[in-house]
Amino acid sequence: MSTPRRRLEEAWKQFEARVVPDRAGLAQRAMMRGAFYGGAMMVLDLIGTEVSDGVDVTASDEALMQGLVAEIDAFLDEVAPNEVAPGEVKR
Repeated sequence: MSTPRRRLEEAWKQFEARVVPDRAGLAQRAMMRGAFYGGAMMVLDLIGTEVSDGVDVTASDEALMQGLVAEIDAFLDEVAPNEVAPGEVKR
């Protein structure tokens, strides 16, 4: 039996490589990893409680996803120029 793919772990490793400074200590890395996984859990919770029942994607489902993407984009526009060292995050 094959081992299931660990997509969140793969995403964390990409995030870590792109965002976590090389100079970060073990405690900072652990806190950032916890925040990363906590964010993933919250997004899953939002999607799980907000999407419609059934297999078909509804207009409200699309609006939910578009709203989440818009909120993330707005956050990145606000934060990236002010709080991230040059070269640490590229979107």
